[in-house]
Amino acid sequence: MKILRAPISVFVSLTYLCDLRCRHCAVYSEDATLIDLETENWLGLFEELAELKVFRLRLSGGEPFMRKDIWILLDEIQRLPMRLSINTNATLTDKQAARRLKGYEKLDELMVSLDGSCPETHDALRGAGSFEKVRRGVENLLDQSLPVTFYCTVNRHNFRDLAQIAALAGAWGARAIKFNDLLPEGRGLVHYRELALRREEWEETLDVLRDLRRLQRPAVSGSVLDQGEMYEAMKRIPARDERSLPSNSLSGCGALVQECAVRPDGWITPCDRLPGLKAGHIHERRFGEIWRTSEVFTRFRRRREVLLSDLDECRDCPYHHACTGGCPAAPYALYGRVNERNPLGCYRIHSGQEIFHVC
Repeated sequence: MKILRAPISVFVSLTYLCDLRCRHCAVYSEDATLIDLETENWLGLFEELAELKVFRLRLSGGEPFMRKDIWILLDEIQRLPMRLSINTNATLTDKQAARRLKGYEKLDELMVSLDGSCPETHDALRGAGSFEKVRRGVENLLDQSLPVTFYCTVNRHNFRDLAQIAALAGAWGARAIKFNDLLPEGRGLVHYRELALRREEWEETLDVLRDLRRLQRPAVSGSVLDQGEMYEAMKRIPARDERSLPSNSLSGCGALVQECAVRPDGWITPCDRLPGLKAGHIHERRFGEIWRTSEVFTRFRRRREVLLSDLDECRDCPYHHACTGGCPAAPYALYGRVNERNPLGCYRIHSGQEIFHVC
């Protein structure tokens, strides 16, 4: 596998701090031993990424606007030749913050978390009063004509509110919204049994999102639709035995091809969904060296060479020539391994041909 000199995009989690305690959050923000990097450490890293010609920084958290030095960090990024996007819950973007953000010409996306069209739905997941806070924050951002998009984690509390969520996003002036599956990580794993969709609920959700996507206002995408398209392809596979066809590999993850992630404490990982897979720390090695030569990254990239037909769970599966194994975050969270299929994206499990329970 040919390795780029540097990633095109780097997902930077600036802080473990957050003003919310969302039930479905995949971030481990309660561990008091996890310490955020100091300002000068981030500034040094941004300088190195620019030297490596990284094209984009995607800032997240926790909640990035919890950092007292956020404007110092954003000023530095604005000075460097990189594009910028920010993931935020928008509860802290007051009018003054929105006016300052308007001055950053490198900023081309503010992705705001929206998990309900009303307080009853949104607050049940994100905490009392959070809907009103995000409404005010989004209004402040859009008053400055900032590029706001939305992100929604689909679960049992909000799956019948998705059309209303999309309509609200459109009414607020958003250009796009993503509807993604719940990850079994962090609090999402703790509450997975309560929050995860049943099969029939997932199918209902997929039908709704397909209808919304046809409307194109706002543009609707996300992992739920991506997964649905794969399942539709599986359904069209003939009933005859397909096991003799060449097997696909574990190629359903794009991490370490063009992107990777940095944790708030300075550990570099394949992506933000794999925070426990530490490849190296910025205090110990240069970012470019870790990207190119880390043993952890080298092993992870070899994941794409593992054939599904060599996995115990997939060896006798008639779909292994069409499947890619899915996202490795779920098997890593569940088993501590990445060279496994994602059971939450397995068509046999989804269609009832195999029984599987997360917890």
